[in-house]
Amino acid sequence: MDGYRYFLITAFLSLAGNASATIYSWIDEHGQRHYSDSAPAQHSDQSVVEVPLADINRQSPPAKIDYRRATRQPDKTAHHQRASAQRKRRQHCEKIQRRLDAINKQLRSGYREPKGNKLRQQRRDYQRRKKQHCD
Repeated sequence: MDGYRYFLITAFLSLAGNASATIYSWIDEHGQRHYSDSAPAQHSDQSVVEVPLADINRQSPPAKIDYRRATRQPDKTAHHQRASAQRKRRQHCEKIQRRLDAINKQLRSGYREPKGNKLRQQRRDYQRRKKQHCD
């Protein structure tokens, strides 16, 4: 039974070819254009035109479109990128300032000599960073 089904499926698939049709076009005596899949009997062969159809089996697929990018407005995207960069820069500067404040607080509260030298070096480094990135 399975061999018979396999044979039938194979036979039907081998008989199924490309679907094709011939479309005819003509203009009647009132100036109306008509389309049909069969040639009209009452019109002469000279007034009937066969319309060429594209082979749909050989057409290439449409180009891929990134609809998310197509719907975005580039001005808003650029604006959001600039705003994000400014926000990150501001957060970075605030972090540097908080670290400078903490170092200054430690220096004012008292320290032993080797720690004081390290704190002053750190303060110089953070001041240099602040000057480079935030001013």
